[in-house]
Amino acid sequence: MSVTQRSPQNTNFLSQNRFKIVFPRVPHVEYFARGMSIPEITVPPVEQVTPFAPIRVVGINSHFPPFTINVICDEDLVAWQEIHDWMVNTAFPRSFDEFQTAKRAGLYADMLVLAMSNANVPTFEFRFHDVFPSALGAIDFMTEDDGTQQVFFPATFSYTDYGIRRIKNL
Repeated sequence: MSVTQRSPQNTNFLSQNRFKIVFPRVPHVEYFARGMSIPEITVPPVEQVTPFAPIRVVGINSHFPPFTINVICDEDLVAWQEIHDWMVNTAFPRSFDEFQTAKRAGLYADMLVLAMSNANVPTFEFRFHDVFPSALGAIDFMTEDDGTQQVFFPATFSYTDYGIRRIKNL
């Protein structure tokens, strides 16, 4: 293999702050998202019993752990309330009407995370399937704050799985 074959065609590094969340079910979360991590995928091995020592073989089930989006809290609490209402209306509605509202809006939603190039052009799409909120973090108020600090809250979501698709030919 020659040196030119081993050298990558694109030597630009992926930037942490070049991403976009597309989440129509909660559009204000999409707007106020501060950060998130693409979760790991694990395939736990299966132990095959032998007369000597167990042998680990490729597992048959993949595990997709929940992911958390860190969200800037606006003073109207719009992003926080979108998630709160989704959770309340699906998990413990106070009335049949609340449940019907949630059912019409959808109990699950798909979400995209776009990884952007240094020129802010989408290069990869991570598509999360059947997403739903599983935890909504606290909003912390503090009297010793000088008022210039932004307030953040974490929102944790569970999902079935996710896939990745190249958008731009690198």
